Parts: sequence; C-alpha cells; structure tokens
Amino acid sequence: MIKKKILAIVYRIKNHNEQFLALLENSSEIDQSVGYYVVTGGVEGNEGLLDAVKREIMEETGIENIVNILDLNKIYEYKHPAEGDYLCQESCFAVEVDDEVKHLSVEHTGYKWLPRKEFSDTIFWYTNKADLDELLNKFIKHMSR
Repeated sequence: MIKKKILAIVYRIKNHNEQFLALLENSSEIDQSVGYYVVTGGVEGNEGLLDAVKREIMEETGIENIVNILDLNKIYEYKHPAEGDYLCQESCFAVEVDDEVKHLSVEHTGYKWLPRKEFSDTIFWYTNKADLDELLNKFIKHMSR
C-alpha cells in the first residue's frame, strides 16, 4: 500500500533576500523527532497534491498568503516506522509565501526564518545535504528566470 505525502520548502523574500522556514519538531508529540524540519504531511482522501501543500502549510503554520508553488519534480520513497507497513511517496515542492507564521501545530514548538546557507546547515534532511542543496538550486534557478 502507498501513502502519498508532501514536503514543502517554504520561503519568502524579505528585503530582497530569501528566507527559508525551519520548524522545530515537538519531541513530545513526534516519535523519532529530528529537530528542525520543513512542512510535511499526508494527502487526505481524493485531495490533490497542491491542495495538500496549501492545507499542510495552513495547519502547521497558519500561513495563508501563498504566492507560488513550484513542483520540484522529486519524489522520495521510503518506509518509516511511524507510518506502519505503507510505502511513503513524498512529493517535494518549493512554496513562496508573503506572510508570517501565525500559529504552530502541536507538531512544532518553534520556528526560524533562515538564510539559505543557515537553513541548509540547520534543517534535518533524510538523504544527504547535497540532495537538499540540489533542490534549493533547482528552484532558485527557476526564480531567476
């Protein structure tokens, strides 16, 4: 059985600089908490991926003003102990917002807006950091068009 999920790298442009959102996982609510991460979550029912991205961002941060969603054309497949026997397929997106975090879900206890290098150094990434940097390069290159 396959469980569809989304992963959203949320960023904003402030004073002509990109800032990336790092969410601190609530270790008392999340099994195997990893520290700072990005918005993630499951696709519900017949929900489309873009709708899942918008919903998860709203649920986890209260951010409503989404400027752009870019499909990074990357899908991670994995089995995670917390997901049971399901094969997870997690589609990756870059999401530009023009908003501030209004609240955090119980899954998170804090957040930071970080410049790219600090974001890459801070964020937990299941694969290697070169993979994260490749994704960041992909959408920054897209933005400069």
